[in-house]
Amino acid sequence: MRHKSLLPTYDVFDEHRYFDPAATVEPVEYAGERLGISVCEDAWNRRELWPGQRLYRRQPVSELAGQGATLMINISASSLYAGKDRARVQLMQGHVRDHGVPIVYVNRVGGNDELVFDGGSFLMDARGRIVEQARYFAEDIITVDTEAPADGEPWQPLEEIAAVHDALVLGISDYLRKCGFHRAVVGLSGGIDSAVTCALATRALGTANVMGVTLPSMYSSEGSVSDSRQLAHLQHEVPVTGGEHEGEIERNRPGLNATHHRLAPHVSSLNGTTPYAALTSRTWRLPTLTMTERCRACRCSMGTSASQSRSL
Repeated sequence: MRHKSLLPTYDVFDEHRYFDPAATVEPVEYAGERLGISVCEDAWNRRELWPGQRLYRRQPVSELAGQGATLMINISASSLYAGKDRARVQLMQGHVRDHGVPIVYVNRVGGNDELVFDGGSFLMDARGRIVEQARYFAEDIITVDTEAPADGEPWQPLEEIAAVHDALVLGISDYLRKCGFHRAVVGLSGGIDSAVTCALATRALGTANVMGVTLPSMYSSEGSVSDSRQLAHLQHEVPVTGGEHEGEIERNRPGLNATHHRLAPHVSSLNGTTPYAALTSRTWRLPTLTMTERCRACRCSMGTSASQSRSL
């Protein structure tokens, strides 16, 4: 058993609160190799990453190399941001330049709440070239010869927009699956935010498992419904409910009127209908949440995170 030496306490990490760091590191003898096993953050204490001041005094990878490690293995749960794959490769190349030994980088894959782990594990030879790489955004098992040189095409980083798309799809599908949901409800307004969310949901769950809801009010434009229906058609006929009839607006009016009456003293100094129109989208939440309960589904909402979800 080997323990982690460097415990991050920045960004999404707070490991010092729960764990103690490893006091020492030591290679593992296995099959004629001396394996230098590090855990995630243990490999991220390089000077080029922290140009002002490094966060840690220790450098576990260098300590392992100094004890004669012939093969480095970094076991990671490294969450994705745009360009993270390039940063990892450059980081491992730095270790190879310093110590002249190959590195196996093993990364977790899957979604865990707001964090998405993209996989992409690889073997890098002693010259800093990628010999073999596992798939991104999917579980994968590969068998490689640690002594084989790289003889294929040079490694290419992920295209950033495509990587963010694939990360969101994986995050949505894993969030719902781990929470026991199989279906999603998406409020469709005809705008770009709901269009993107609907597209991501259908790619994550399949068209049959996504229900679109359009709830127009007296402030909605004709395009709010027509654009929503066109979007559903383009997403291979996502089913849409609500707003099928002109009477839908009338059925929604009592709830809107009650909201407006209660808030009128606070917005009376504002001109026109703009404040009330802005409040309309908030009144969608109760009907859509009710539908998620009826369908035993999860609501994908539009906001700062396309995978942000709510359920009753």
